[in-house]
Amino acid sequence: MMVWLESIKDAVWVFGLDLVGIVAAILAAVFSMWNWLIAKRRQLGNKLPRAEELSEDTFSADAVLFTVSASELPILVIDSLKPKVVGFVHSKESHRHMEEIRTFARANDIKVLPPNELEDIHDPNECRDAIAGLIQQAAKGKGRARVYVDITGGKTTMSVGAYQAAVERGATVMYVQTQSVAVGDHWEVDKTTATIRRIHVPRGADATPKATEPPG
Repeated sequence: MMVWLESIKDAVWVFGLDLVGIVAAILAAVFSMWNWLIAKRRQLGNKLPRAEELSEDTFSADAVLFTVSASELPILVIDSLKPKVVGFVHSKESHRHMEEIRTFARANDIKVLPPNELEDIHDPNECRDAIAGLIQQAAKGKGRARVYVDITGGKTTMSVGAYQAAVERGATVMYVQTQSVAVGDHWEVDKTTATIRRIHVPRGADATPKATEPPG
């Protein structure tokens, strides 16, 4: 009898060890899969999305915010997309261009948010904070996906900060792709080649735009 009981105890012990091993293997597989999914998500999150061309029949923006270096392309964007609200982040050197854009917007009955002049255009965090404030103002009563941040103008550091602010706050990021032509001994932007593209679209925003042609 004792031998029989000892045999049963040994069998239960072996079965228990096998069960623990199976459970441990399952947990290890789940943990491994979880780590893989997290790594994959981070990898995808670090990739820039493919740029999409915009068209007037699919593009909808309540506001466009600009990093300003010159006035030509922002005026082109405003004339093409006709937003209800615009806002600007600019440097001391580009203040004159900001004034030109603001004058054009007001002449077309577009609301202009108070502009932000940066103290240090080489600090992306300053531009990020300025754009974040403009997004908050422009998005009042509207979805933030309908607030577009145009990162075409300004220093690269300004564009980086503006992009970061838009992504963090659920706004859409766009830029204007153009080609330059030789005029005498210098190069100028050929406005007829302008194509507006968006490079970050928040979840829930439409993602099937075509091309936006500049006016006339």
